[in-house]
Amino acid sequence: MNRRSYKERDNSNYEAMLADSTIRYCTGCRMCWEIVKEVSNSYGNKSANKYVKFYNHIPSWGKQKLKCFHCLKMKVEKFVKLYYTRKLIK
Repeated sequence: MNRRSYKERDNSNYEAMLADSTIRYCTGCRMCWEIVKEVSNSYGNKSANKYVKFYNHIPSWGKQKLKCFHCLKMKVEKFVKLYYTRKLIK
């Protein structure tokens, strides 16, 4: 039996709770989506790009119901500014 330490179990639970609070479900196209931040560091210049990632294999149960930018007919940049969060929502 492979036992994980308390710290590893606590961290995986935190990641699951974080995913539940950041991944949302679109009632229009019936897909889950998340705004992802990608940080790159090239030649000493640090930049962060945010984009929307869609998932079709994640269940919608327990997710916040919010339409995606396609269904709202909104530009990605504006959508990301309005809905980006990487905090636990209680």
